[in-house]
Amino acid sequence: MDLSELRNLIKALGGPAAVGARCDVSSSAVSHWTLVPKEHCPVLEAMARELRVVREDGSPYTCEVLRPDLADRFALIRGVPAVNTVVPRG
Repeated sequence: MDLSELRNLIKALGGPAAVGARCDVSSSAVSHWTLVPKEHCPVLEAMARELRVVREDGSPYTCEVLRPDLADRFALIRGVPAVNTVVPRG
């Protein structure tokens, strides 16, 4: 996710104050994010789902979208294979 999309998402979620309140951080901290801290991805995913905020292509804002560099970790937490992961046949 690029910085412009992140800024638009934060705005759509009610702005830095609303996001900060849900993440228990200051609005100033949210305003300085250049990427979503990993511990706040689930909160933003939930907020987007609750407010029905989707990406320009209509897909949802998931943790994997918010932090593609950590997609494998989020997949592990969800208990699903990460994208581009080979699943052994057994």
